Amino acid sequence: MVRVVRKENNKPIHVAICGIKSAVFAQYQQELQGIGYQLSFETNVQEAGRVSGSDICIVDISALEPSNQLLQNKNLPFLVYGIKELPTNEQIVAVLYSAVGYFIEEPSASSICLNIQLGLHRHRERENYLRRVQDITIKIENNRLNGIATGLLMSKTGLSADYIFDEIKTVSRHKQQRVSDVANKIIHSLSSEITSTEKKKIKPKPICNLTLWLEENIFNKNRK
Repeated sequence: MVRVVRKENNKPIHVAICGIKSAVFAQYQQELQGIGYQLSFETNVQEAGRVSGSDICIVDISALEPSNQLLQNKNLPFLVYGIKELPTNEQIVAVLYSAVGYFIEEPSASSICLNIQLGLHRHRERENYLRRVQDITIKIENNRLNGIATGLLMSKTGLSADYIFDEIKTVSRHKQQRVSDVANKIIHSLSSEITSTEKKKIKPKPICNLTLWLEENIFNKNRK
């Protein structure tokens, strides 16, 4: 028997068995419960409120397509049961790519335990990867905003990029706001000013005191 890796505080792992004849997994329920798995048997994923509170689902392939939306919305890792051969339905194939594992043959207690552990591990790895991608995307967007704001202020002040960005960081720290949020406000403020001066056909005023301009046009304006 594969040893289960339990959750924090030694809590059992909740497994929802969905759309599968109970006897297939029920025969191992007591054995699996003894090593840290708590099984619940649901006939329909979409109508089962307990499914959303589970750690992982095991879904029969016949119930997979109608269940996909709920599984995706709840971000629930799921294993697929009942695959006899590779399906040809494109929608089913697309859903299978989201699964964290499969049962090809009649499961034993050991294979159930092993597949659940591997599935949870794949899910954690997938989540970590998505978080890293999201973090990188946010950093790229923040750098883009910082670069645009710095460039706009360079043209208005004649100061160097390093000096301007240091000033933005200093003021942001004092005001307890993120640098990227301040940069975004700078962009909106200067863009509005540029649009206004272009409509009036007048030359925009240079910024003589950057710190004062930030205080008056970015922070004081937000409190009005």
